[in-house]
Amino acid sequence: MKPHVLVLCATTILTGGALRAEDADSRASFDCAKARSTHERVICASPETRKADATVAKAFATAKGALSPAQAQALVVSQRDFNTYLAKICWLDGAMPKSAEAQTVATFCLTNGLGPRAEFLDGLKVAIAGSLRLEPRVTTAHRILPGESRNGWITDDAMPVLIGAPAAVEKAFAAEIREIYNAGQPLIAGRTTLVGAVTRDYRVATMDENFVSLSVTERVETGVSVLPREEGLNFDLKTGRPVALDDIFKTSQAWRTAMKTALRKDLNHPEEFDHYIDHVLDNGKGVNWLFFRDKIEVNWVGSQQPGEFVEVPVSVVAPFLKPDSPWKPVTR
Repeated sequence: MKPHVLVLCATTILTGGALRAEDADSRASFDCAKARSTHERVICASPETRKADATVAKAFATAKGALSPAQAQALVVSQRDFNTYLAKICWLDGAMPKSAEAQTVATFCLTNGLGPRAEFLDGLKVAIAGSLRLEPRVTTAHRILPGESRNGWITDDAMPVLIGAPAAVEKAFAAEIREIYNAGQPLIAGRTTLVGAVTRDYRVATMDENFVSLSVTERVETGVSVLPREEGLNFDLKTGRPVALDDIFKTSQAWRTAMKTALRKDLNHPEEFDHYIDHVLDNGKGVNWLFFRDKIEVNWVGSQQPGEFVEVPVSVVAPFLKPDSPWKPVTR
């Protein structure tokens, strides 16, 4: 994964100005004829960077437009924090680079951040179920390390916020998210030598007025390959508490046998995973489990394993569903 950094760019991002239709082709999200600051002039220096800037601005506008006022304002603040970080890390907070080599380095630094940032913004989705909304609250923290190299780290969080439920349910949901999210902190608390990016976001598998199943993923970029950490949360929106596996299934020996068979089926070396299969079956809170409408996804990432996941169709588990299960899959 590339570092998630944001170009210090357009007035459209911070003022809410509309992106012109033709900008998506080869123009920046602002008028390059009026570019005055270093960062604007570097953006305008190449068609690739101008186009990427417009892509980021469009993704930002789309994400902001889908959010409630509080979360939209948090996104604007996050955007400004990204701007500050990139201005420093790419040496855009001073005079225009004079040499061709320095200009190339600055352009590369900007371009290196635009794609991942647009991808991150595109992932900021709102889930709606009746009067309930699940929205991302985006926050950013960064640190520039001392020295001439201007290395640093940036932490980007998109925390799910439940809106529209009774206050006690919203509070209980937020407490569960905080427990697994550790928002705003570097991967290892207190480690200021980390260089790169930490990104935490989430995806929703299922949401209705009774139940939400989502996973939070933490990705780290330090210049070397680092596996993501993923943890699921299955939450009863009526009772305001996490859902355990035995709230959904009759966890009998027959269920265990059926699940083991299904989980082993799609693994390349199933015998090496037997004790991890036991782990996910014994995990009462189901942090490795995501419940979709037509399947279950069981992952090993939360167990510090090689990032594999196995999909189990509803047909396998349907005979073991409890009548009062908060998860209501589509069965055929």
